[in-house]
Formats: sequence, C-alpha cells, structure tokens
Amino acid sequence: MNLDDKECFELAKKEGFDFLSVGYSSSGETSVSVHNGEVENQQIGSSSRISFRGIFQGKRGTYGLDDYDPGRKEDILSSIKERSLFGREDKTENYFDGNAKYEKAKTRRDDFSPSNLEERRKSALSLCQSIRDRDERIINVDVSFSRSEEGVSKKNSLGLNCQEGTKYFSGSRYISAKDKDGSIRNSEKGAYSRISLSDLVTKLESKIPSLLDRTRDFFHPECLASGSYPCVFSKGMASILLNCYMGQLSAKQVHKHLSLFEGKLNKQIRSDKITILHTPHIEYRGSGSFDSDGYPTKDFLVIDKGILKTYFYSLETANEEHIPSNGCSCGNGEGEPLVLTVEKGNKNLDELFSERKDGIYITELKGLNSGIDGQSRQFSLPCSGYVIKDGKKDHAFDRNIVSGNLVDIFNQVVGFSSEAEIAGGNVISDRLVSSVDLSGDKQ
Repeated sequence: MNLDDKECFELAKKEGFDFLSVGYSSSGETSVSVHNGEVENQQIGSSSRISFRGIFQGKRGTYGLDDYDPGRKEDILSSIKERSLFGREDKTENYFDGNAKYEKAKTRRDDFSPSNLEERRKSALSLCQSIRDRDERIINVDVSFSRSEEGVSKKNSLGLNCQEGTKYFSGSRYISAKDKDGSIRNSEKGAYSRISLSDLVTKLESKIPSLLDRTRDFFHPECLASGSYPCVFSKGMASILLNCYMGQLSAKQVHKHLSLFEGKLNKQIRSDKITILHTPHIEYRGSGSFDSDGYPTKDFLVIDKGILKTYFYSLETANEEHIPSNGCSCGNGEGEPLVLTVEKGNKNLDELFSERKDGIYITELKGLNSGIDGQSRQFSLPCSGYVIKDGKKDHAFDRNIVSGNLVDIFNQVVGFSSEAEIAGGNVISDRLVSSVDLSGDKQ
C-alpha cells in the first residue's frame, strides 16, 4: 500500500490538528483442508487495514479503511475532525515519539522455509491417512494446514516509525470415533511452526497418540460425585484461567476502580509458589518489539512468589501516575501482556500425580464466554479430564461442573510441573491446586 504518511502529517498540521497517527496492518494466508482423504477446501487470501487517529481541538477522532487512495487525504482528515466533535478528550502526551531503543523480538526466523500449496496438500492428505489407519473406530478425520504472514507498522506526527512482521505455519487435526455401542466422541489438537512445513508435520504427528487417547478414553466417562478434589490443571487449562485472571492487572482497570487488585502493589495476591514474568521477546508469534502505542516492550517481573510487582501500563495510564510505561498498551489506554512466562516446578507430571495420590486432572473447560464473572472472578464451568487414583492417571470423567473464584484458585496453587510449553499465549506448565469444588449427578 502506497501510504504518503509524511504528506498526511503535513496536511494535518495545516488543518489545525494537534496530532495524527497512522497504523497499518496486513495479513496473508494460504490454506488447505482435507476431509477423510479428500481435499475439501483450498484458499489463498490477504487483507489489510489502515487506521488514522487524530487530536483536533483537544478531542480524539478516528477513521479506518481497508484500502487507501492518496487523493482522499482531505476527506479522511475532514472525517476525523467531524468525529472528534463527539470524541473523548485527549492530548499529545499520551502518544510516543519513538525516541527510544527497541529490543528486537524474535517474531521472524531467518531460516524460515516457505512451501507451496501442493506441498501442504500432500502433507495434509498423508497425515489424514496416517490417523485413519491407527484405529478402525475412527469415522472422520479433518486436517488443515495454513501458511500465514502478518505485518504491522505505526507512524505518527511526533516522529514514531516502527514496524515488524512474522511468518509461520499452523495446522490442526479433528477426529471423530464411534464405539461398538454407537457412542461417538470428538477431539482436536493443533500446532504451529515458525520454521517449516516439515517441522509442523513432525509436531502434529507427535501428538497423534494423545489425540487418539483423548477420543477413545471418553467413550464412557464417569460423572464424579459432588465434592472437593485435589486437582491438576493441564497446561492449556492453566493458561486459560491465567488469561481470565490477568485482565484485572490492567492499570486502566485499576484507575477506574474496577480491579480486584487496586492498592495491592507489593502485596501478596497469590500463592507464594507463583512467579510470573513478562517475556515479550521470546521466539513466539505473539511476541513483539513494541506495543499498541509504539512504545518499546520490555521484560519485567509481574508477580514474585505471589507478590504483585506491577500493573500493565499504556503510555496514557503511566502518565497518569507520572511513571514510565512498561510497554503493555493494547489500545484505548488499556494494558495487557504480550507473552507471560510462569516459573515452572521441579517435578514432572507423573510425579505431581504421585504426590497427590488421589484427585483429578482437568484437561478441558467449557463455557468460558459465560461461565466467568468479569468483575468478581466467580466461575462455574463444565469440565472433563481424568481421575487420579493411587498416584496415576486412571479413567476419564465428564459432565461435571467446577466452580469457585479465580482468586481462591490461584491462592491454592501448591506447585507446577517441570514440563513447560507455550499454551494459550503463555509459557506455562501443569498446575497443581490443593482442591477444587465439583458438582455432579452423584452425592
């Protein structure tokens, strides 16, 4: 896209604007989907988005479009002026001039190896057949592969000029299996690679056994009796609960008096087994060298052995406290982390099971959109997983409800496994909690 940003900034100044910023994002994807050994869908697509934000007479106006015509500069600025009449008050101090040193995040690998659609089609067909050959009870297999490329740039009239991009492969497998009595179960697993298609295939193949186990184990799961159970949350579920909880640490929410952790800096808010770091520069597609403000991201300690060390700041909320931003802006003054790393434990998953003797291992939570109260953090979620019996993973359970409060859950953490991986945007391991409350159809 031919964006004449310098001319836009000069014209905005002549038109009486205090400030103007331009953000540009683009994405492209080629994908192939295979169903039961036949190509079902192939797509090649791309999209882009350009957004303008200006301050006129002390108020903010915005404008967004998918395609840019240089001859429309005057119309765009006129629309921003018009919208600023009804916009919120704003000031240039809430925007960054780019005058800082940026630490480069590992968003793109130099050894990234591209592939064509034909190669992805062959790999998807081969993986589909490999899964179908594993068990005669499998009735449906869906495999999808895609190659994605994303880019973002931010510029403003103060001098900000930053950009970065990423390339990666992603894939998923969805299977259905039917038992002899007609019971049908489904399961899905995905993976991604920032290296190559062959690396992605290797990752997906390594997870086929767990995918099949997840399907077959749940043909006839038990519904557990209501009660309190020692619990291990799988990596994925531990990450989901962490993400639901961390929204309370946005400085914007604190300033609005909507956070449970207002006034809790340097105080114990979690179990002393929990240490969390903000790690936005690690090798991951969610990493970034700058935040939504264009401000440099940084590594820092969020929670140290249960003690809250900081909130997530944008430039706006940092200015309100007269402190530097920590590079966590996600737009409109809100703050959130890019990538969190939870300090792992020193025991593997089997050792955690052995330590608990009896309990449950939760591998799936449902109803997340409606089952967690955004303010109180009370939750009530359908769950499934495995019973831990005599220190080992035993049989599956399902149709139970786990309930409680996220604050209590994080206060009851007694350990983590030593096997960490990226799940749900966080580097995290399986989490051991002293007890959770389950409700079921038996008393």
